Amino acid sequence: MIKRLMLGSAIALFFATGPASAIEIKSVIKGADSYVYKKDGDFYSDIFSGYVMGIGEATQIKLCVPPDTSNGEILSKVAYSILRHKELYNGTSKTLVEFALVDSFPCS
Repeated sequence: MIKRLMLGSAIALFFATGPASAIEIKSVIKGADSYVYKKDGDFYSDIFSGYVMGIGEATQIKLCVPPDTSNGEILSKVAYSILRHKELYNGTSKTLVEFALVDSFPCS
C-alpha cells in the first residue's frame, strides 16, 4: 500500500506543473471509481491516492481522523464520498477532495 501511495504521489507531482487544482476533476473522479472497484495498478487509482493524501496533508481544513485509521480506509471513505456527491463535479478537484475529506472525517 505504501509503495502504491509513493508511486501515486510521484506521478501526481510529475504532472503538477501548476497549483493542486490544476489536476482535472475527471481524473479525480476516475481515480475514485478505480479505487472503489479495485482496479489494481490503474493509472487513475494511483493518481487519486497520491492526490488525496497530498490534499489531506496540505489542507487548512480541520479533519478528525481517528488515530488508528489506515491510509486505505481514508482513501476508501473519500472515494465513496466523491462518487456519492455528483453535484460537486462542476467544481475544482481540490474543492471536491476537501469536501470528501470533511464529509468522511467531520469533527463533532
